[in-house]
Amino acid sequence: MDLRLFGKNTLIYMVGNLGLRAASFLLIPVYTHLLTVSEYGFLAILLISIQILMMFMNMGMDICILRFIKVFKERNELEYLLGSSTLINIMSGIVFILIAIFFLIPLLGKLIKYENIELVLILVCFSAFLQSLFYQLISFYRADNNAAKFMMVSLVSALLLFLFSFFLIYLTRLNLIAALFGYIITYLVGFIFLSIDIFGKNGFKISLKCIPNLLKFGIPLIFSQTGQFLIKGSIAVYFISIFCGLKSVAIYSIGYKISTILLIVVILPFQLSFQPFIFSNLDKKDIKDKVSHLFTYLLLSISFMTFIILSSSRFFLRLITPPEYSNSFLVSLLLLPGIAFVGVYYFGETLINIKKKTHIIGLVMIISSIISLLLYSILIPILDIFGAVISVDFTIIISSVLIFFIGLKQYKVNLEWDKVVKIEILFLMQIIIIYFLKFTNDLVFLISSCGIFIVELILTYFFILKSPDINSLKRSFSIGYRMSKS
Repeated sequence: MDLRLFGKNTLIYMVGNLGLRAASFLLIPVYTHLLTVSEYGFLAILLISIQILMMFMNMGMDICILRFIKVFKERNELEYLLGSSTLINIMSGIVFILIAIFFLIPLLGKLIKYENIELVLILVCFSAFLQSLFYQLISFYRADNNAAKFMMVSLVSALLLFLFSFFLIYLTRLNLIAALFGYIITYLVGFIFLSIDIFGKNGFKISLKCIPNLLKFGIPLIFSQTGQFLIKGSIAVYFISIFCGLKSVAIYSIGYKISTILLIVVILPFQLSFQPFIFSNLDKKDIKDKVSHLFTYLLLSISFMTFIILSSSRFFLRLITPPEYSNSFLVSLLLLPGIAFVGVYYFGETLINIKKKTHIIGLVMIISSIISLLLYSILIPILDIFGAVISVDFTIIISSVLIFFIGLKQYKVNLEWDKVVKIEILFLMQIIIIYFLKFTNDLVFLISSCGIFIVELILTYFFILKSPDINSLKRSFSIGYRMSKS
């Protein structure tokens, strides 16, 4: 796969990922206008709980498919990878559902005062189960470099989720129960379609010898993914709800969703393309040079998209939310520096996965998660939602930098460091400028944003894209020095 194909797949994944996540944004005005602020805050907590359950039910099988598909294809045993990984997902999902029904739900039902809370929690479990199966199977399209089909399924799923959720909430007025049923119906339909398409074409077989190897690789990823989830800020809603109330949860959740546009549009599409690209081209001589260039392009894309998000979200928020959510803009502005470093994390994580040392990632994430929880418990009671923002930014940046340099040590790549430094300076400057512009009126904000964007394009072209990297200069001087001596 060359860089042009990588770029094409990344663009397709961006559209597909936008589709897959678009429903959550399309549903924001539905939730914020049809639900009270407190109800939306509680729904945000339930959706975060679904994401956590998904990671444990999935057992890292989506990454296993990505990592081992080439090996199983070469042995003509792809059906064993698909069948064994799906069986692990199903069995772990059943186990967690049973534990929840017989132990957790009776306990939480007494602690949480909400009408039909037991039914709500059961729906949360089944929604997580179906989503874990859906995301595992759709990862096959990524692993098989079938970006077009990934995009198609993602877009259709987003449309179904929006339609089911809107009509169920609007017609039944059951609010949280209707919203959860929207997720269950959507991902049940999606799982059935993916099963017919993927298993029908590639087969479904189970290998008892394969299962331990998949678990050995996948289980450490649970700690890695849980750690990422903790430090990326989603888990902060639990602490905000305890110390600040559900209204603060709602405001934080909207701001967090706005900041995650950067993940959806740039970082996740890069990850979706980067992992299959590097795993399938490890034997190529120029792979490390391509990896270096891709990292530079990633940082540039993050910088530009961050500016676009910040300059547009001020007006976007007014369209999708009532005035009660106005503080969400500041939350998104302050969260974006931390979210940007998630791209650095994924880059380092992929380099570590090349050496199959997932236990390193798991260990770093466990330590980072503990630090994150401590910061949440200390800063949120003092600073409200902005205590959560500080905690998120700090833990993401520290853990991402650590994983990044460990990855470079495991799989040595000569990065274009001079360009990296210039991009980071540019990124930091635009965050500071937008922060001070938020105190101006709309007209000044809009004109200033357009001017800054043009200046940024000029600076990027002349001082980053056109400037040679340090390593190239060193090689040129070295060659010139040897020629002069000879």
